[in-house]
Amino acid sequence: KKINDTYGHLAGDEFLRQFTELLVHNTRSTDIVARLGGEEFAVVLPKTCRKDVYLIAEKIKEIIETNKFRFGPTTYNMTISIGISTSYYPINAEQLLKCADQALYKAKEIKNSVVTYEQIC
Repeated sequence: KKINDTYGHLAGDEFLRQFTELLVHNTRSTDIVARLGGEEFAVVLPKTCRKDVYLIAEKIKEIIETNKFRFGPTTYNMTISIGISTSYYPINAEQLLKCADQALYKAKEIKNSVVTYEQIC
């Protein structure tokens, strides 16, 4: 939203394209990257232990923070808030996304910081 408001929708679209490309290129072929809407994305990591989920989230965070996003002559840095949900038991996708959304909300509450929270469902 900030990019759209400051640089226009073309810049916002280009940022989303670059962001998506970074996610896809830094996840496994078995992972699923999806845009949920606006500036929210989900990355589904099937058959991944909690420890590895954290490592992947930290890797994504570092890549986003160190990447220079470009639109024309303008470059800008971004931060990312990540909400993680895991489950020891089979649950449906809707429940898992709801838990991830709650964790993301907690991460976004902390201003000027990029924090990863976990919500266990």
